[in-house]
Amino acid sequence: MHGSLRYAEDAAAAATAECGQLAAAVLALTEQEARSRRSLAHRAHNLRSALTGASAKLREFNDLDRKTRIEVCARGSFACNGPSHHLG
Repeated sequence: MHGSLRYAEDAAAAATAECGQLAAAVLALTEQEARSRRSLAHRAHNLRSALTGASAKLREFNDLDRKTRIEVCARGSFACNGPSHHLG
């Protein structure tokens, strides 16, 4: 009977140690996940900023290109009137 009690106590101690290790692993995983989430959020923010900047530059280029075409067309350019007007 004392042997069974000793076996049960040893099993309980081993289970307690395993629970402690599992709790430590869960904590480490949770911390790692939090770091990963922060890192991903930071990368997403940087990507969003880069895309917003690229979009603004593209819009700026398109506006400048449109203004240039309007100015050229206002001067009666061949490119705006098309070749049919100049070929007779």
